[in-house]
This record gives sequence, C-alpha cells and structure tokens, in this order.
Amino acid sequence: MTINKECIMSFTIEGWTSPVIPACETQRLKSLAQHGLLLHAREDIYDTFTALAKSLTQADASVLAFITEDGQWNKSQTLPGTRKISRELSIDAHLVGDGLDFLHVSDMQEDPCFFNHPRVTDGETMHAYLGVAIHDRNGLILGVLSVYKTTAHVFSSANIEHLTVLAQQVEQVIARAHNIAAINPDMAIATQLIEHNDSDNDSVAKSYPVPNGTHAFIHQVQSSIG
Repeated sequence: MTINKECIMSFTIEGWTSPVIPACETQRLKSLAQHGLLLHAREDIYDTFTALAKSLTQADASVLAFITEDGQWNKSQTLPGTRKISRELSIDAHLVGDGLDFLHVSDMQEDPCFFNHPRVTDGETMHAYLGVAIHDRNGLILGVLSVYKTTAHVFSSANIEHLTVLAQQVEQVIARAHNIAAINPDMAIATQLIEHNDSDNDSVAKSYPVPNGTHAFIHQVQSSIG
C-alpha cells in the first residue's frame, strides 16, 4: 500500500483499524529528525521514566516509543524484545494519527478497533493499554509513553495523571537534548550517521544533561513508591 504522507489514510478490517497518517506528518518527521531521537542507543534517563511508569501504574510493562515514517521505534522498554514495530501494527501510532493526548483501552480483546489486531491475537497478550503522547515544543506528537497489562484492566484517573506528568518530564529532557545538539555540530553529524539504523544495538548510551528539577522530581517519585 502506498501512503501519501500529506493525506489521512488507513485501512480497516473487522476488529483492526490501522493508524492514520496525520496531515502534519512532514513537519512531524522533520521535528523527530531534528531532535535526534532515532539514535539506536539506550539512555539511562529514559529507562528511568519507563521504570517509574510501570511502578506507578502497577502495569506489566512500559515502553517509551517514537513513531517514524514506517514504524514504531522503542527508545526504552522494561521487557526484552524487538525495538522496531511496523507502523501499521503500532498501537502508539494511533495517538499520532488521531492527535490524541492519551489513549486508554481497558480490554483490547473486546474493543471493536483492536480485538482482531495481530498484537492482541498473536500471543503478545496485550489486553489493557494506556498511552500518553510526547510532544515537541510546537505540539507535534513525536512519540508515546505507554504501559500495558496482560489482563483486562481499567487504569484509573490517577494512573492517567501520573503517566501524563512523566510524559511532560520526558518532553523537557527531549527539548534540552535538542538544544545541546543544535549547538554541537559533532553531535549533529553523529546523529545523521546513526539515524535509521535498524539494528537492535543497545551497547551505546548517550548522556545529556537533564533539565533543572528533573532529578529531584525522579527522586521524589521514587521515594513515594518506595
């Protein structure tokens, strides 16, 4: 299927609707590239956010992912597994396509849009999902911080609030990293060299100074959950 990135397109079969492509896709992909978020490297700060998201919501797993032109790339995940998912199979991509601040599905096996989705039927046992959008400074959705459970579950309003606050902190870290890359040409060149590499390389971890207050925020959250 050929996709015109300027149009809103998707396909639907019974129980499975693919994500649409937003009208702002060209600008969104440009922002994603400018932020250098397609580096295939783990970064401890993002792993901290997914660990906190999992703990705060008592979920079985958490993922921080960014939506590329053709897929979902998991920057951080609390369970082992592939870091690249095709876009048509991405649950997170629905937030991008529909412009949603969050998406909550309490039982994907019973949901009319997802009950026949391959990630629900093919043994991945993703039953309950909660995802919150990660925006750039212009409001474009670059990715999603999500949690899921392997049984049907209604995430509470407090869970949504907690995940939203964590997502806002991720946005601050991303903005800070972007500012640093913008004034460091060597980093920009390195980003271009590594970008779009589809390997699952976890051996390189880049470290950016995080925004003021982020470490204190993380410490406070960690203390509150013991």
